[in-house]
Amino acid sequence: MLGCKKILLDTNVLLIPAQFKVDIFSESQRICPYASLCVLQPSVEELEKIAEKQRGKQRQAAQLALQLLEKKEVEKIASPEAYVDQAIIDVVRQHPKEWVVATQDKNLKKELVKLGVAIMTLRKKNHMVLLE
Repeated sequence: MLGCKKILLDTNVLLIPAQFKVDIFSESQRICPYASLCVLQPSVEELEKIAEKQRGKQRQAAQLALQLLEKKEVEKIASPEAYVDQAIIDVVRQHPKEWVVATQDKNLKKELVKLGVAIMTLRKKNHMVLLE
């Protein structure tokens, strides 16, 4: 899909590099070579809470996700909505064809399909695929 302009990364997708050792950034480039990566500020805050309050693997996954967001210079988008799924819907609703949302969340996927938004998701725990 060469037409996609922006890929919006959901919090659960940002945990994939640590959980499944899949490079979501190179996978995003493979699927949409010219797309820019974005994350909502509420997702960043959710990762910060996990990194601060959780223990073990969840904490490490969140810490790695935060480091990768900085290293890869992912654009952060402000949102007045604190609930991440609703914030994602609010952002993509205005221009659904401009966005691809990378998520693992089943309920969010259902809502995005209704809006006509393309979805990028993990398959077989080893690669990302695009669902249009």
